[in-house]
Amino acid sequence: GTAFGCGAGHRAWLVDVVRDAFERRRLMMLALRLDDKAIAMRLSFLAHPGSFAFKIAFDESLLKFSPGVLLELENIRRLHTMPEIEWMDSLAAPNHPLMDRVWKGRAAFVSLLVAPGPWLGQILLASIPLLQTLKRLCARRPQDADVHPQQRSE
Repeated sequence: GTAFGCGAGHRAWLVDVVRDAFERRRLMMLALRLDDKAIAMRLSFLAHPGSFAFKIAFDESLLKFSPGVLLELENIRRLHTMPEIEWMDSLAAPNHPLMDRVWKGRAAFVSLLVAPGPWLGQILLASIPLLQTLKRLCARRPQDADVHPQQRSE
């Protein structure tokens, strides 16, 4: 997972997305609180007829009390009161320790790319795997790779 508070750009993006979803009535935010402190929080987006979980967080010091599970059960209860929502997807990876305990079904999602033109579109589409490989290779590059060898500290 990621913490959106770690980067100013990430936080600003999340605030914009959440504000927009709220204004469109497509946001569902839940929090489980103890002594005025959030011990579990959940952020979902409503896309009628479905709902998609986006972020779930809980206080790990309270793990033995399962605050994430308790909040997920409240989420399920609330979704059952919303007739416009027919299904929900946690978007969790297979064998997820929380979601597999409360959700039994799984939906399959795929991406479909269609070339926008006869030859240029096909070239662009065919280049995607190469670009993805280059991105992965660049991400693995050492952080100080652009420092001259004589400038490195031993």
